[in-house]
Amino acid sequence: MVRLKDPSLHPGRRAAALAAFGTECEPFVLELARVDPLHRTHYIRALMACGSSRSREDLCWWTNDSQSDVQAAALEALAHVGLDGRSARRAITCLQHPDPEVRAMAAFALNGWSRRPDATAALARHLDDVWTVAVRAAQSLRAAGPKGREALLAGVTLDGVAGQLARQMLWEEGVLC
Repeated sequence: MVRLKDPSLHPGRRAAALAAFGTECEPFVLELARVDPLHRTHYIRALMACGSSRSREDLCWWTNDSQSDVQAAALEALAHVGLDGRSARRAITCLQHPDPEVRAMAAFALNGWSRRPDATAALARHLDDVWTVAVRAAQSLRAAGPKGREALLAGVTLDGVAGQLARQMLWEEGVLC
C-alpha cells in the first residue's frame, strides 16, 4: 500500500494489486487518506479499485477539500462506488465549481443518475461548458434514461457544441437518424 504512490510502478499493476485485495483493504486506504493529506489524491484513486459504499461519506467530505485535484478525485471515486441521495446532491453542487476538472468529474459522478429531477437539469446546463465538462454531462444525460433523453431532446435545437453533443448522444441511442 505504501508503494501505491511510487511512480516507478506501472499504474495497471498498482490497480491490479488493489483489486486483488478488494474491499478488504478499503478501511486501510481510507485511514491512509485521512492521515496523509499530502498524498490523499493517490489514496482516493485507490478507492476507485477497492472502495465501496463505506467510502462514500469520506469521499463526500473530500469534495470540499481545499485542493481541486483532491475534489476531482473524490468525485471520480464516487462515480465508482456509487451515489446515494446525499452524494448526488454534493455532485450537483460541484457542477458549479470554478475548476473545469472538478465540474467534469461531478458530471461523471452523476452518470445515469435520474432520481433527482434537478440532476438532469443541472447536467443539461453544462452542455455548453468547456469540452471536458460538456462531454461528461452529455454522457451522463444519455445514461439517465427517459429524463436524460428529455433533456437531450430539448438541447437538439441549441447552437454550437451543446446542440451537437445532444444530437450525438441521441444518435448513439438510436433516437435520431
